[in-house]
Amino acid sequence: MRLLILGLDMEVANPESRSAKRQLEYFVGDTVDIIIISTGESRTIKLHSSVTVHVSGGSYRAISWFCALCMARHILQTKIVDVISAQDPFFCGMAAAIARIGTHTRLHIQDHSGAFSRKLFGFKEKCVFFISRILIVHADRIRTVSQRGAEGLKQFHVDESKIDIIPVARDISSYVKFPFKNSDDAHIVCVARLSFEKGVDILLRALPRICEKIPQAHVTIVGDGPERGILENLAKQLGISSSIIFVGAVQDTSAILVDADVYVQPSRYEGYGIAVIEAAAASKPIVMTDVGCANEVIIHGESGLIVPTESSDVFADSVIRILQDKNLAETLSLHAHHRVMQLPDAAMLMHRIKKSLQKTADIRTKKIRLLVVTQRVDIHDTNLGFHILWLREIAKQVASLTVIAQSVGEFDPPSNVRVLTLGKEKGVSKFFQLCRLKFYILRELFRVDAVFVLMVPWYAVLAGWYGIFFRTKVYLWYTHKHIPLSLCIAHFFVKKIFTANDQSLRLDSTKKMVMGHAIDTSLFSPGGIREKNLLITVGRISRSKQISEMIDAVAELHSRGEVIHFVIIGDAVVSDDIVYLKELEQKIIDKKLTQVVHMKRGVSYEQLPDWYRRASVFLNASLTGSVDKVVLEAMSCGCPVITSNEAFEDIVPEGCLVHVIEFSQAIAHQLENPASSDELRLRVVGNHDLSKTIGNIVKIIERNI
Repeated sequence: MRLLILGLDMEVANPESRSAKRQLEYFVGDTVDIIIISTGESRTIKLHSSVTVHVSGGSYRAISWFCALCMARHILQTKIVDVISAQDPFFCGMAAAIARIGTHTRLHIQDHSGAFSRKLFGFKEKCVFFISRILIVHADRIRTVSQRGAEGLKQFHVDESKIDIIPVARDISSYVKFPFKNSDDAHIVCVARLSFEKGVDILLRALPRICEKIPQAHVTIVGDGPERGILENLAKQLGISSSIIFVGAVQDTSAILVDADVYVQPSRYEGYGIAVIEAAAASKPIVMTDVGCANEVIIHGESGLIVPTESSDVFADSVIRILQDKNLAETLSLHAHHRVMQLPDAAMLMHRIKKSLQKTADIRTKKIRLLVVTQRVDIHDTNLGFHILWLREIAKQVASLTVIAQSVGEFDPPSNVRVLTLGKEKGVSKFFQLCRLKFYILRELFRVDAVFVLMVPWYAVLAGWYGIFFRTKVYLWYTHKHIPLSLCIAHFFVKKIFTANDQSLRLDSTKKMVMGHAIDTSLFSPGGIREKNLLITVGRISRSKQISEMIDAVAELHSRGEVIHFVIIGDAVVSDDIVYLKELEQKIIDKKLTQVVHMKRGVSYEQLPDWYRRASVFLNASLTGSVDKVVLEAMSCGCPVITSNEAFEDIVPEGCLVHVIEFSQAIAHQLENPASSDELRLRVVGNHDLSKTIGNIVKIIERNI
């Protein structure tokens, strides 16, 4: 999955923090951008090659929110994002919802606080909730922490099928070894942020009644917050200051919990109640209000005592009951401990979180009807035979596929595919080919939802011009370092231009989308025995491939006495290619390499995997400056590669990217110390797999219909 997360936790921006490490555990194997909405300096931190954190920055909170919105919008327009996930339905949720407008990226909202299951406080909060209620109804999926949270969402007409209930993950290993404390100490412990919703004032108002019955009772309050001063003054007014200790915020509460006789949670509302879970793990009897995990984890009369919110007298009586009845206290503590030990562990919760996000990503509209325009459809074509694999994969993911090709050879199409030819293979003139193309496009635009053009910008211009009138969006796949006039014109007519990597399309545009190449890794797979000292290159016979320079490198090795064979696999297409082919044949004769260098023409695309599996080293000296798929095909087969193409800088292992004048040394090195076949294949499977790339392209087209 490719994810964009919006959150507020600045700890994630610190690679050494527990929050950052938890994010890496959550999103291993995914490509993730995390935007932290925070004031201060804007910056970007790389947690991992696939996990990037962006801090929005800004002088004020409103500015930081706007900067985060702009960041999210830019990422959604320039990258493929399956899901945008907001870590709350308010501040982050609004930014995520606005950022995705017009992108059709799926919206996943996290509700950690069970916010829609509680009473609202104040005019400002009511306004925020009004907007948030609109967001949750239109979100694609919502993750909440409790059944109570889910019931609150359903009250606001959220479809139950869109709700995932996933408790908050918490490491309780440091609490589970505590024995039940059987003493008359009457030590009451509360762990809470000192804010209104935590209801610590309710506990203070209950304490005089508790102390009246149990004079030795005393309270330790762990936590800090905006109401600390108010609560300390309230304690003085009630005359109970001597019975209360405010210890402030504590990272590890286990040392305090071990000495507790009863744990209390007087909250007015609670999302889940991590502190309650820790107390239950520590085998402490619990008194809590009917919020959060009450009656889900802590069951009244079985694993704790549940009381109504805002009722200090009932709260006091429940605490007194536990402090006076040791048998009840022990029974409740043992059952509470047993209940929390049955909760899913961190690994299981992570799996459920990933599953929730994956369900969001997998939401699809009805399958589309797609028109593909390409040059040639022929399984035996060495250069463009891979189009057959693309078409078969696309056909799996669309309702129907119509293909218009300049020429058509052998192809056994799936049942939902129609192939139309412009007639080049039959000798039809270019003028009549153009007439046919116009006619076919006009006719088919009535029958399809979108158009996908492969590599020919002029086709995209023509389809895009007619598409304006039919309101049919046109998409282009393009991989080459040159930006011809035709591409510049096509840019105005297409919705998106898909490409393999940044170097494959050197156009600064929000329409550009980097997808990775599309290599059928099941077809191009390792196998067989490699022939010693067999070098191959594959591709069209063209000057841009620098085949002559590769022959020079092979000649140099041959002159040193190396016994090698170099096979050049490819065909000449245009007139200049034919001239170049003759020059190469003459060069082979002149250098007396007829027994060393061999030209192989007419090799079908189906036969290429066998050549990759046989070769000791694959050579590529292309000047295209874009990712050449034949290098990836060779790598997918585990064949060591040597390339001079700068586009492979971050793709091939060290020592495989060299200048063409250094080919002879690099070849000798690879023959002696070949790169790892497993590593080569892994680099392709992870980022350039056919089904993943085509799946992402189809998904984007679907979402923009």
